[in-house]
Amino acid sequence: MSSSYNVLIVGAGVAGPTLAYALATKTYAKRSAPLRIALLERSFSRPDRMVAELLQPGGITSLKKLGLESCLGDFGSASLSGFYVLRGEQGICASFPEGYEGRAFEHGEFIMALRDHARRAPNVDMIETTVTGLIENEDTHRVIGVRASNADGQSESYFADLVVLADGSLSKFRTAVLGNMPYEPSQKGYLAGLIVRDLELPVPKYATMIVLKGAGPVVLYELPNNEYRMLVELKAAPPDLKEHILRDVVPQLPSSVRAPILDALETSRLRRVPHYYLPPTKQGESSRAGAFLLGDSLNMRHPLTAGGMTVALNDVVILSDLLARIENFGNWDEISAVLRKWTYMRKPLASTINTMSMSWAGLFAAEGTPMLA
Repeated sequence: MSSSYNVLIVGAGVAGPTLAYALATKTYAKRSAPLRIALLERSFSRPDRMVAELLQPGGITSLKKLGLESCLGDFGSASLSGFYVLRGEQGICASFPEGYEGRAFEHGEFIMALRDHARRAPNVDMIETTVTGLIENEDTHRVIGVRASNADGQSESYFADLVVLADGSLSKFRTAVLGNMPYEPSQKGYLAGLIVRDLELPVPKYATMIVLKGAGPVVLYELPNNEYRMLVELKAAPPDLKEHILRDVVPQLPSSVRAPILDALETSRLRRVPHYYLPPTKQGESSRAGAFLLGDSLNMRHPLTAGGMTVALNDVVILSDLLARIENFGNWDEISAVLRKWTYMRKPLASTINTMSMSWAGLFAAEGTPMLA
């Protein structure tokens, strides 16, 4: 089986469906022939993740620029006014600018809303299949499509002028596109997550970051339906995660939040996921012709400041505007120029969030008398 498109997008997390929607809608009335776009994903069932639940104001602004702000109205979400940082008895509020807010939600609901908008965009095919490799031109070595396997185990081939790989932090194609990369993803630790009910935050509507001695930090924020997310930073995986939280974390938390957290530890699912750091790499010059990376496959930062979705959505805003001016997606010289320009246009926001996330993580998880006095 084979099909041909203008653009193939591999991965339907945050970046993939957003780009599919943006390209389809921004170029529909401008081109001599509308783009044919395929969004390939291993499973379109609702993802179950405990991260990427908090969207910063910058991410909401990007959704509005893309015409996707209605996504946040398709399901329940909680409004956030800023961050409250607490150490011992001392706390400080870092409010979002006046007129702006963050939103917290169930990650899977947000992804399904983005996918639904992409599905309803003109000339976008949603294809459930597992992409297994890249197809290249034997003479030029340019990427011209992907190999895949469907649920029945049948091999499939999809061809396109341009292949976008948004297959996440564990991307199978990063090396194939970038070659000898200057950077590899480095695991920086883990996040432990728990859903807590009937919890009262120290400051309502503020995501609370609690700085601890020898553990953490801990982040608490409100979700819809009287649920609250608790995240605990772990530098390494403890032998007994629950025991670590009971012994080293809970006793340092404000007394007002301990009881519901202790109850949640007995009744809710305690989860742990690794997190990575990956600086962005320039694309379009020495990278493989015909394909490029987007989202976490290209750039990751510490999740403590909840900036990942904001970076991805802003990347799509810039990239889709630049690509909307391209008539022939098979012209790699033009695409390369777009990628080089995109690299510099994304820097002001992406580099700021990347730097802040790693700085905050280092500061609030630091050990030693000077930092804990």
